[in-house]
Amino acid sequence: MTKAAEEVTKDVAVSDEEIAAYYDEHTSDFEQDETRTARHILIAPSDPSDTSTQPTDAQWQAALTEAQQVRKEIVEGADFGEKAKEVSDDPGSKELGGDLGVVQKGMMVPEFDQALFSLEDGQISEPVKTQYGYHIIQVTQINPAKQQTLDEVKEQIKSQLLDQAQQKAWEAWVADMKSQLNVVIGEGLELTTTTTATGGESTSTTAGGGDASTTETTAGGGDASTTETTAGGATTTAS
Repeated sequence: MTKAAEEVTKDVAVSDEEIAAYYDEHTSDFEQDETRTARHILIAPSDPSDTSTQPTDAQWQAALTEAQQVRKEIVEGADFGEKAKEVSDDPGSKELGGDLGVVQKGMMVPEFDQALFSLEDGQISEPVKTQYGYHIIQVTQINPAKQQTLDEVKEQIKSQLLDQAQQKAWEAWVADMKSQLNVVIGEGLELTTTTTATGGESTSTTAGGGDASTTETTAGGGDASTTETTAGGATTTAS
């Protein structure tokens, strides 16, 4: 925001009543779908950083075999997080023990997403194949769908309404200034400024895409004259 806009909008405020009214009118906007907190181990069929070649069928089979073995070890008591740090090929979550944080439906690739949201809390998936390799997924928490309260979203609504109110105040101020200065946006987006002096003399300046011209029209002593000026392909008449 420019300094001028900051000055114009400095006193704009949003009341608690306005925030509450907005919340009541848009409650559906604040419904949170079910999410899952999850972690995973990725066994890639080839070096994930090598995108120049496609994995062979044999490499895919080897990745599946390894993923099945890793899952078996975890089911039999191995620590999921430690195994992730040891064997996962996902650089983003490997050092976090495979932790993915809170996952919303649709965030992951379809195969992963479908498997994740079909698991029970604490359940460990069979190896799930995606374009990246085989994933062993575990849901560590199911976060049910809920309606966010006004207190939870109050600051979010306030920020949104304040932005809108400031924009409205700024646009009103700009329109008022244009009116006071007699600024007119002419056809073809030319900017036309008309200044009227005492005695009836007026000067009209038009700046267009091409040349800019100034036409002076004088009305005095009962006589009036009008001159048409074309600038940038548009015609402006001052009288």
